[in-house]
Amino acid sequence: MLPGLRVGHRVIEIDLSGHGESEHRSAYSLAGWVGELVSVLLHAGAGPATLVGHSMGGKVCVVTAAARPDLVAGLVLFDVGLPPPARWRRRPPTMEGRQRRYPSRQELIERFVLTPPQPDPPAGVLAAIAAGSVRRDAAGWTWKHDRHSVPILDDREVGEAALRLDCRIAFVHAEHSHAVDGSVLCHVQSGLPAPVAVHCLPGTHHHLVLEVPDECARLVADFTAAL
Repeated sequence: MLPGLRVGHRVIEIDLSGHGESEHRSAYSLAGWVGELVSVLLHAGAGPATLVGHSMGGKVCVVTAAARPDLVAGLVLFDVGLPPPARWRRRPPTMEGRQRRYPSRQELIERFVLTPPQPDPPAGVLAAIAAGSVRRDAAGWTWKHDRHSVPILDDREVGEAALRLDCRIAFVHAEHSHAVDGSVLCHVQSGLPAPVAVHCLPGTHHHLVLEVPDECARLVADFTAAL
C-alpha cells in the first residue's frame, strides 16, 4: 500500500513492540500499545492524524482514537472484528511457546505462512514479507516478532472504546473474512455513534492489504481527501 500513499501524504509507519524492528517486552497489553502509538503521534507532531490499522492493529487504533480524540481525525480499519456487545468475550493469547531458532535463514523463510491461512497473495509478496521478518542472534535464525506478543484481548475494552468514537471511519472488510461477519457489519453500520463508510473488497481474504494493495491505498487516499 505504502508507495502510492507517500506521494501527497506524510506517512508514519509504526512497529508496535514485539513486532518488526521494535524491541520485545516482558509483557504486552492493548493499553501498552495504545501508549506507544500516542507517544509516536506526539513526538512526530502529526496533529490530528488518520490512523490506518489492520486486524489487531485496527483495534489499537480504535482504542487510541477513543482515548485521545484530539490526536485523531479519522480511522481506516481493514478487516477488524468489532462484534456487538452480546458477543463480547475475553480472548486468550493466540501464540505461545518458546522462540525457536533454526540453523539457516532459508529454512526459516520457507516456514513462513499467513495466519489465519488463506490463498497466497501475488507472487513475490509472501517471499518479500518472509525475508524481512527474520533475524539472527547468537543461537541461530528466528522471527523478529515475539511469539508472546498477542496479549489477552478483551472485546469489552475495544467495544466500549468503539462506542465512544466521534471521528469519521472507513471500515474495509474482505469478502471472505474470518473476522467480519453479518453481526459485525450490522453493529458497525448501525451500532456506532460515529459516521461509518463500509467497503467490501470482492474476492479477498483477511490479509486483503496483501491481495489488493492498490485498491486499499486508493480507499485510504480517498478517505483522507474527504476529511
